[in-house]
Amino acid sequence: MNFSIRIELHGGRAEDYAALHVAMEKCGFRRYVVADDGRAFALPIAEYAGTFNATIKDVTDTAGVAAASTGRPYSVLVAEAQQQMWVGLQQIA
Repeated sequence: MNFSIRIELHGGRAEDYAALHVAMEKCGFRRYVVADDGRAFALPIAEYAGTFNATIKDVTDTAGVAAASTGRPYSVLVAEAQQQMWVGLQQIA
């Protein structure tokens, strides 16, 4: 299943988000989406995507562990994404 994940680090600084990006990548999350034609587009800051054979609770828990590793208070929002559309995202590949 495809998931869209948004994390906010309360009072987070650039270095906190850099640590979050590393932690999320280690958990299998990515910072880009791929269009049907194979082009990749960068997601906004602290927005992630992932494809997992897992429940939404499992994905939320995993994202929460990654966010907690920054040492900052955080909020996590996870949505199962059957379809996605975007405008204005920067193409990266």
